[in-house]
Amino acid sequence: MPLMQVAPAAPSATSVPDGSPVTMLGGRQGEGVVAELHGKYYVQTYRGKAWNLTLTATAAIPLFATNASPTFAIWNPPGSGVNCVLIRYTVGFSAGTGVAGAIGYAFLTGVNALVGTAAPVSAATKLALNSGIAGGVYGGQTIGLTAATIGGVAPNALTMYRWSNLSQGAPITTTAAIYSLSEDFDGTVVIPPSTLFCTVGNPAPAESVFQSLAGYDAPI
Repeated sequence: MPLMQVAPAAPSATSVPDGSPVTMLGGRQGEGVVAELHGKYYVQTYRGKAWNLTLTATAAIPLFATNASPTFAIWNPPGSGVNCVLIRYTVGFSAGTGVAGAIGYAFLTGVNALVGTAAPVSAATKLALNSGIAGGVYGGQTIGLTAATIGGVAPNALTMYRWSNLSQGAPITTTAAIYSLSEDFDGTVVIPPSTLFCTVGNPAPAESVFQSLAGYDAPI
């Protein structure tokens, strides 16, 4: 990253190489003058740390239970060296008739192996994560999952994390007006290594939906 010194100066109109000293915009008493130039996650995205997980095939959000079968999840594998920091979760209606209910999040720790006889997750299908840069290749550690099977018996049991601010009335049908469900985490949810994080409902929302999740990898 560029090194900075504070001095009265006009804003830079060019990019500089990493490791180069730059002059930061400053006031006449030596104070730094700070203004937002990019969006808050621009640096993580530009550095290739941001990702987007999208479930292109629709699925229903499962009812929360210790042995729920997540249809939309992320896994931070052991030894990744990073925390998964969540940015935003969005839900879009696809088909079917929904019921009134709320959407929340659950997690499972100690997931040191994804699939195996003794693994907490005995089955799962991986989902590819897209780089935050359109057309780029995500080369980070976070893994997307769908169709996961959880043991359901401690310690291999889902734990309720919290409920979101997302809920719906009933009935939600194919003729319903367009609606928008999204939650900004703003760094308040961090998924450490060996942890699975997924969406759940209560009651199960019933209709099939499209789901997306954005986040970035941060060094531990």
